Amino acid sequence: MRFGLAIPQYGCSLPRHQAITFEVAALWARRAEALGFDSVWLSDHFFYSFGRYGGDPAPIGALEPMTTLAGLAAVTSRVRLGTLVLCAPFRHPSLLAKMATTVDAISGGRFDLGVGAGWLADEFDAFGYRFGDVADRFTSLEETLGVLSALQSGAPATFEGPTVSLRDARLMGAEFVDANLSESTLAEADAQGANFRGADLSRCDLSGTNFRRANLYETDLVDATFRDTIMPDGTTRP
Repeated sequence: MRFGLAIPQYGCSLPRHQAITFEVAALWARRAEALGFDSVWLSDHFFYSFGRYGGDPAPIGALEPMTTLAGLAAVTSRVRLGTLVLCAPFRHPSLLAKMATTVDAISGGRFDLGVGAGWLADEFDAFGYRFGDVADRFTSLEETLGVLSALQSGAPATFEGPTVSLRDARLMGAEFVDANLSESTLAEADAQGANFRGADLSRCDLSGTNFRRANLYETDLVDATFRDTIMPDGTTRP
């Protein structure tokens, strides 16, 4: 069994609403590495809000995960670095593939990429992304996986999706090793988009970037459980 740690990246992550900075994230990443954690993880939001849970609806600031992980790669040496998960509609999949291989190169092959469909409507609306329905967002997710699969070999790739086309596209500057990405099994989703079941992104190596098997486990976001946070000094808080 391996253990990973979701490190602070939001304005609500620390006691007394302490400001979240890269230095804070780096402190936690190095601490997790020293304590023997296998991996550290960041999620992906322009901002967060507790409004849907009956809390303060004010937006809460967040660190962008890919640029933050690039920095963490430079201040850690062993711990794996991952996204849990990136929102597929927020980034063009070709650029995402290039970002992933670059972060993986910076980290010496320690990057794990997780990709999801997105769910926080407020941030989609605020930053000009179409939220659509569950089917729309999972179509975007499937297309992103298709582009990643097409680019994984390092050879010129052609791909035709609903919104993205590749014409002899090739990722340069990285060696591609043992690439293999099977088709994703898209999750069932209820009409409201609250419950996601059984999505399976099979393992793949994209230029050394490991797309580990990610199960989008069944979860009801309305009844989300928030576990205690372990602070660097060993104390916990809700």
